[in-house]
Amino acid sequence: MSTVAAGMDGVFGGEGETADHRAEISLDSLIRLRWWAVAGQLGTIGVAQATFGHLRLTRLLVLVAVLALTNALLGAARRWIRAPRIACGVVLAMDTLLLTLLLHAAGGAYNPFSVVYLVYIAVAATVLGPRWTWFLAALSVGCFGLLFALQDPHAGALHNADD
Repeated sequence: MSTVAAGMDGVFGGEGETADHRAEISLDSLIRLRWWAVAGQLGTIGVAQATFGHLRLTRLLVLVAVLALTNALLGAARRWIRAPRIACGVVLAMDTLLLTLLLHAAGGAYNPFSVVYLVYIAVAATVLGPRWTWFLAALSVGCFGLLFALQDPHAGALHNADD
């Protein structure tokens, strides 16, 4: 942060308030982004099923429904959230875990959408600061590594069971 910006933070209530205000705005943006994610995931699942078939549809659709439900709850509770920074961090951590489950159900670590882990880390770096960024980076690395550990050596990128 520049010297001028740091001085302005002191005038307008300190960096904590600025960061919280940024997190409030970002929480609203995150809610919108998550709705786009629901639509994108449904579209991707539909195209993949039509193109390749044999996806684990039930599992994938349940995970997308969890994302949609938690986003609806987050949107409904938005006005009562007093710590938007913590809420953003918790939501990004939960989304990292949901992404891991989605990837596990659709090809594992070799799924090209595993790059989405980097999106969550970038959002944390932009909005939440270094602690949350390092936490989400470590969580993402751990979850990605878990995908390799849980990979079925006999399964290809597509699964034959709808479980």
